[in-house]
Amino acid sequence: MSFELVCIECGTHHDASRYRIGCDACGGLLDVEYDAPATVDGRTVAGATGFARYLPMLPVQDVANLVTMGEGDTPLISLPGAGAAIGLNHLYGKLEMCNPTGSFKDRGNAVQVSVLKETGITRAADIAGGNAGHSFAAYCARAGIKFVGFAYRGGYTLEGPDNRKVQAIVQTGAEMHWVEG
Repeated sequence: MSFELVCIECGTHHDASRYRIGCDACGGLLDVEYDAPATVDGRTVAGATGFARYLPMLPVQDVANLVTMGEGDTPLISLPGAGAAIGLNHLYGKLEMCNPTGSFKDRGNAVQVSVLKETGITRAADIAGGNAGHSFAAYCARAGIKFVGFAYRGGYTLEGPDNRKVQAIVQTGAEMHWVEG
């Protein structure tokens, strides 16, 4: 299966030979267009687990570049009381805390870091004060990508031992920088 990146603003088509999130022509956001059939059989891998089950729909060409830590396949639990409160007979919640870093962010970061790995990225930088930063740093570490994190000094992100998320980010081997903000 193949895919192209298409600008949602101007319609310019880009291949996936390099990592990009913006259109080279106008700077607009890119969407992914697949040549896959619109059927479950064409979009999933039978017997695969986690996000690897969706490999035909992922923007990853080589399965060797998949960066996974077992994310996905989180359990569903029935929420009858919450469902009744809003008029639903059957309401379920996903237990996303069962993902590797305890966050639903692991699903997106597994894909994002797989694409970074496939396109040859060896260093990545991002804000890193919470669940998203912890997840991104963990997946970068798994892929062998050096993660450089930036966190606010003060505000909701505290420098030092009081912030458990920042501690977890540092434990991945990330290089942390503190900024005023």
